[in-house]
Amino acid sequence: MAFVPVPRTVKGVIEWSQNGVPIVNVFHVDVGHSPVVGDCVTFGLALVDWWEGTLSPNMHNSMIFQNVTCTDISVANGVQDINTSTTVATGAASGTPMAGQAACVVSQRTPFTGRSFRGRTYIGGLTAAFGLNAQVFTGASVAAVASWYTTLQGLLNAVSFTLGVVSTVSGGVNRIIGIITEITAIVVDNKIDTQRRRSAN
Repeated sequence: MAFVPVPRTVKGVIEWSQNGVPIVNVFHVDVGHSPVVGDCVTFGLALVDWWEGTLSPNMHNSMIFQNVTCTDISVANGVQDINTSTTVATGAASGTPMAGQAACVVSQRTPFTGRSFRGRTYIGGLTAAFGLNAQVFTGASVAAVASWYTTLQGLLNAVSFTLGVVSTVSGGVNRIIGIITEITAIVVDNKIDTQRRRSAN
């Protein structure tokens, strides 16, 4: 797929492994200017802070932190920072893990409608205690995941970054210039969803 630049934007990727299977979440921030390597470093540190302080206490101990990679996507071959340093190597939650492909979906809303202005994150690595039954999460679990995302937004706002939804395609055609739109609300679905690429098959 051809590269589509997104002005002012840095992509952050958190990578874990769970029993040898990669688990990946991707986020984007508007840094408010043409990104420099320092913006990538700052974004990476915020994501590591989020992992250490918010995600790791709630994720199963089979989740092993790999790295955070932050890349300037405003230009082709943009600057990048890879952070492998963490004080927390694994999740801290014990008990029975949920299936590797099971996830809680965080839907990201902007002031606009349409696929270009909606995003989603599949939060995995959870324990069976998050589930009410085989199909849905408990109400407390849904509220907790929503609060995690609010915490992330706060960490990014503190460094003057804005969490956003990126669109590089419109109507099935690559945009000439991508766009990033600020996330103004989140909705957490109580249904246990599936991220198929996280299965062992």
